[in-house]
Amino acid sequence: MSVILAVLSRRAKVKFSRMDCWVSVVGGLKLSDAPSVDLAMAVALSSSRTSRPISPSTCFCAEVGLGGELRALPQMDRRLREAARFGFSRCICAKGSPNSKSKQSRKVEGMEVISVCRIEEALRISLLPSPQAKDLKNKKSRSKGDLEEEYTGNGPDDVDLVDL
Repeated sequence: MSVILAVLSRRAKVKFSRMDCWVSVVGGLKLSDAPSVDLAMAVALSSSRTSRPISPSTCFCAEVGLGGELRALPQMDRRLREAARFGFSRCICAKGSPNSKSKQSRKVEGMEVISVCRIEEALRISLLPSPQAKDLKNKKSRSKGDLEEEYTGNGPDDVDLVDL
């Protein structure tokens, strides 16, 4: 995990210095045994750090190199079919696959396959806009009167509206 954090910090400008980081996995999977989870772990860590969600219908299949490059995994066809079977409709993976000779073999019914070369590209595609950013943008575009009409609180923890 420390290598993934270093790559994210250096290549994708997602900083984790002075932070304690944990990754929890289910089913007894050992992350050191599975380079196929590199991209998924990198996107999950970035999502947590930036407060930008990931679509629950997206899966990730790639190994992350020290330079931020994404490496293809073996048996991508089988991985894509299995992901589709579990309900994923989009997969972000590395360009090219060690086993496939053409892009045709990367097509799975009901699955959008997005191939990228670098971790920065994968993050740009997979991280959705922050809900807080949307709320802030919406509040800035409305007048104070609109916000006062929307405000209906009357409990002891309510705060006064201030000019935004």
